[in-house]
Amino acid sequence: MNGTTDILKRFFSGKYSAKDYRQVHAGFSDGDQVKDLMEQHWMEYEPEKSTGEQDDIDCLLDRVQHRIYLEENRKTVRLNPMQLLQRIAAIMFLPVLLSFMIYAYLNKTGSDHYAYAEILSPAGGRTHFVLPDGSSGFLNNGSVLKYPVNFVNDRKVILTGEACFDIRHTGKPFHVQTQKLDVAVMGTVFNVSAYAGDQTEEVILRSGKVQVSTADGKELAVMDPGQLLTFGKSTQQFQLRNVDADQFTAWTEGTLIFRNEHLDKVIKRLGRWYNVDFELTDPELIGYTFHATFMDEHLDEVLKLLSLTTPIIYEEEVRKMPENGEIQERRKIKLKLDKNKMMMYQ
Repeated sequence: MNGTTDILKRFFSGKYSAKDYRQVHAGFSDGDQVKDLMEQHWMEYEPEKSTGEQDDIDCLLDRVQHRIYLEENRKTVRLNPMQLLQRIAAIMFLPVLLSFMIYAYLNKTGSDHYAYAEILSPAGGRTHFVLPDGSSGFLNNGSVLKYPVNFVNDRKVILTGEACFDIRHTGKPFHVQTQKLDVAVMGTVFNVSAYAGDQTEEVILRSGKVQVSTADGKELAVMDPGQLLTFGKSTQQFQLRNVDADQFTAWTEGTLIFRNEHLDKVIKRLGRWYNVDFELTDPELIGYTFHATFMDEHLDEVLKLLSLTTPIIYEEEVRKMPENGEIQERRKIKLKLDKNKMMMYQ
């Protein structure tokens, strides 16, 4: 480092060049030389404050050392490609690691209360199920049943669609929750229908006793065997009437029973059972009632019987190949009023 204090002046003012920094850094290793220059700089830069004491020089040396330390820590660290990839991978892995640790912690602290198992019944089929507490039943076509992992302690299921339950008595309540209802039982056989697209939800009791409330806790009724509760989703009103419970639970044995049911409800059940879309083209058909029992008949046989016992003709739309290349899965059948036979059924 040359024998001038100009470098130190620029150094302390923060307006030094890279060359100035290298000279100060190199000269700092020579303690005696630096101390002489520092003392000279001290006298020239702040003569009125200088006491000439050793403490002033040591303080100034500390300042230089501190600035050099800061400068060195501002140097750019150059990484080779492999080091760079390793650091990027570490940064990307950190959120995954944290998520896993949070998940493990929550499960360890009892978050399985919020973990659910799920049973699905395919469209056009029915599924037999057995729950962890020994309760069993059937899940109707296109339905979903969810229950908590810790089911033995919390006997509560969530139903979308239709299911028939045979509940095992354990001393702990059993709850079936739908979008609008809560059905509480101790041990009984009952059916719940709560499809998302329907305007109503239904509870049919075959044996035992159930208490039905709304999803927000308002008690509606305590049902006896052979009763049907129908709850309107939009009106929030319910009706309770006596029925033949077997008519509503025979589907679990592969049988569909219709007893003086309006045609719109008949085709809704048939559509789900056979995974078919029905369309009523004449509004007059809605008022017709239907009385029949089907035991695993093919859809074509059902349609023939329908046309023989009602003033109805049917035709099936030709399924077209969609533009995306996928095959249209569901058949579509139109039901029309046969005016020539209409007089026979009035």
